[in-house]
Amino acid sequence: MAFSAGQGDGDIFLVKPDSPARRIIGSDANNADQVCPAFSPDGTRLASGQRSDDGARGVSTALLITDLAADGEPSQTTTLALDGVAVPPCPIWSADGRWLAFGAERANQTSVTEVWVVDTETKETRRLTGFSATDLEWSPNGSELFIAATAIAVYSTATETTRWLDGTAGARAIAISPDGESIAVQHDLSDNADDSVDLLLMDTDGSGQRTLVSDYRVGYGIGPVWSPDGNRVVFQRLCDTYTDGSGTQRDCIEEHEAVVVTVNDHDPLRPSGTRAVVQPPQTSVAGQLRQWFPYSVSWSPDSRSLLYLAWSSSASGILAVPVNTSTPPMILEDTLGVTGHGGEPWNTFQSWSAKP
Repeated sequence: MAFSAGQGDGDIFLVKPDSPARRIIGSDANNADQVCPAFSPDGTRLASGQRSDDGARGVSTALLITDLAADGEPSQTTTLALDGVAVPPCPIWSADGRWLAFGAERANQTSVTEVWVVDTETKETRRLTGFSATDLEWSPNGSELFIAATAIAVYSTATETTRWLDGTAGARAIAISPDGESIAVQHDLSDNADDSVDLLLMDTDGSGQRTLVSDYRVGYGIGPVWSPDGNRVVFQRLCDTYTDGSGTQRDCIEEHEAVVVTVNDHDPLRPSGTRAVVQPPQTSVAGQLRQWFPYSVSWSPDSRSLLYLAWSSSASGILAVPVNTSTPPMILEDTLGVTGHGGEPWNTFQSWSAKP
């Protein structure tokens, strides 16, 4: 797994189960904030964002594309300067490994007003303007980029045109099924005073809309995430109550829980729409019980585990949380200071390499 740790001066680390994290980008002495690492689909490259303070020359941002050797060590890095972009990017890869896309936030603005698309072969950059985006997702064929921007827009890299999907107003976060036939949409309700949303499923042309989960509340998170096997979607919601380590029931204030919902009748957890709440993972460190709550959640490549960027009352960390088994969660890292919030539902963390 790749992650960024350090508030304001983050570096990028790799970690494997039962092996300590190792830094691959950044240092204690540099003046750069390295964020949002994302593995390419084949696991041979890592894209990330960078923000540097060069003193008299001012602050600058860049997109980094790092080639990785077989052991995960960087072998070469391409740095693309991002003129006018105030916040370091959180890039996502197209399925064919050619394109990167990210939301660009300009100086003195508080939202993403442009989407940049980068051809990693030619280093050409395309800037899509005219909307305020909240989430991005590539289609499995790698040629279309779906953009949540009040409604859903679809940009074609082949024709360089954008079309809008009818009837998708309210879309805030999106995930496309691995077969490219469906979209899971975190949809804002018309009266959204308490951050309530629905989880919708629809065809990729916006038709066939149906409600999978209705009227739940969110505070942060990266929206719905489709399992690689296509059977399930995981999403986060604010819980009502939870039981702490002493057995006391407490009201949730900003605690979230992960919910796995079946979307394919081939899934043993059927029928479609069946939900399973993932109980807050518990671990013990030096005899101290910790209960973990997710900032954001994604899937392992084999669809068997969830990757949590999580917090407890005394630490933050990265956990692998098996689903549908009695196997306990595994702490991958809990000492370096990983952070959540800022930027969701953008890809503020991810990225579980599928490379063997």
